[in-house]
Amino acid sequence: MSSTETRAFTVRVPVEQAEALELIAKADGISVAEEVRGALQERIEARKADPEFMALVKATVERSQAALDLLAK
Repeated sequence: MSSTETRAFTVRVPVEQAEALELIAKADGISVAEEVRGALQERIEARKADPEFMALVKATVERSQAALDLLAK
């Protein structure tokens, strides 16, 4: 993790996913929280590497900036 700041999330998952996650974390010798953080980081990196997704992000940011510019007038 690049920062010491954290944010807590509450996520509800189906029992089967929770049990699988707990088993995976136990087999890896890490906490469920660490397993989840690792999975989230993998997902973030995969999305950042996807050019189509990044184009959507850029378009979203540009629309948001345009809206802010209108409100600032």
